[in-house]
Amino acid sequence: MGLVRILLPLPRAAARLAPERGGPLLGAALSYCVTPSWAGLRSPSPERRLAWAEEAVAVYRATADADGLGRALALRAHALLLSGRYEEACAAVADAVA
Repeated sequence: MGLVRILLPLPRAAARLAPERGGPLLGAALSYCVTPSWAGLRSPSPERRLAWAEEAVAVYRATADADGLGRALALRAHALLLSGRYEEACAAVADAVA
């Protein structure tokens, strides 16, 4: 996960230059960063996860990928839950299901 975080500016630049190809790549990289790590690596802060999740939601809303948007919304709800923002997490889950 650390390597993906380090190389995150590359998919951001690709999404800016070619949104049709770089958008899904950036969304996948952000989703990977938000997903909890099971390899024993240090987890990012809840605020950082929430920022990545919100960026992933914005990226997938700009594309036509409904599955990616659903995953990004679910990851955003999880990040809100980790931040202790429970009411917003419930609303985000409702958005992810709809």
